[in-house]
Amino acid sequence: MSEAEQSKIREENDLIRIERAKVTDGIAHHISLFKRNFLSAPIRQAMHAALAGKPNAPTEIPYRQDEKYWVINPDKDEV
Repeated sequence: MSEAEQSKIREENDLIRIERAKVTDGIAHHISLFKRNFLSAPIRQAMHAALAGKPNAPTEIPYRQDEKYWVINPDKDEV
């Protein structure tokens, strides 16, 4: 392969890498937003209930295989 052909292939590969990075960064960002919103929904619900002065049922959120956390309202205005 000549030097010109190698240079052309390198440039094409660089453009492909740039486009791939744009796509994967966008996908990763959307996945992280989904995870944040999905895991925070019970907390948000409990906070709205506390602001309204209503009781909220305790909610268990399995976070990882061996980890979980609970969202509770000990009083009507606390989360």
